[in-house]
Amino acid sequence: MTLAEIDALLAKLRGVTEDDAYALPWTFGETCRSAADALDRLRALLAAETERAEKIRVAAENFERCASAEIEDSNADIARLNAALAEREAEVARLTAENEQREAWNREHADLRRIERGIIRMACGETLMFSTRNAINGASGAPITMEMLVAKRREILGGFEAERIAALTEKEPRDAS
Repeated sequence: MTLAEIDALLAKLRGVTEDDAYALPWTFGETCRSAADALDRLRALLAAETERAEKIRVAAENFERCASAEIEDSNADIARLNAALAEREAEVARLTAENEQREAWNREHADLRRIERGIIRMACGETLMFSTRNAINGASGAPITMEMLVAKRREILGGFEAERIAALTEKEPRDAS
């Protein structure tokens, strides 16, 4: 039953006048008025429920709209995070490749570095020995003994050459082997 049908029935029931009530049995007139009151309450209840249902529908539409917007925002955030993650992964891959190249170069050149360090040590030793001989021979003109060379070498190594040798060997990267 719609609101219009209830309104029509109410008009009919309320249309019963006092004269009609006198013409009809007393209980029938009272029953009509009582039915009209009940229908009036039913109409008010139906109107309230209809209004409540409309409010619920509007709220549901608003919730759906807000939820859709929130989902779109979340999807956009996820896309941004995925892009940032892809950039980070590319950077990690690039750095890993560079590191692998460095490690390969270090493995290939490890023997060469050992040889270079040996040549530097030998060159420093020869320079030291030559300068020691000149220093000793120039002072006395006597034959040079091994003890004299070792003593002079120790004396010289305490100075600039020791610092130079240390600096050269310290700059070399340490071998893993």
